[in-house]
Amino acid sequence: MLSSSEISNIQDEKEKELQKAIDNLSTVEQEILLLRRKIIDLQGKRTDLEFSKSKASQNVRVLQSELRTLKNQFWSARNSGL
Repeated sequence: MLSSSEISNIQDEKEKELQKAIDNLSTVEQEILLLRRKIIDLQGKRTDLEFSKSKASQNVRVLQSELRTLKNQFWSARNSGL
């Protein structure tokens, strides 16, 4: 049988372990919140980049079309002797 002093010491140790566990849980919860914020920020950045990509792709298509038109005009002019 344990004495009240031994039980008190064990209780103190368990309280210290509990506090460490609570601190660790709090740390993990904070890290999860930070990751959620980062995910939200990255999703916003992804949306912005997808929009920019769409605009850039449209610009490429327009420029390719204009270049094809100019090449056709060049060859038409050249074949016409102009």
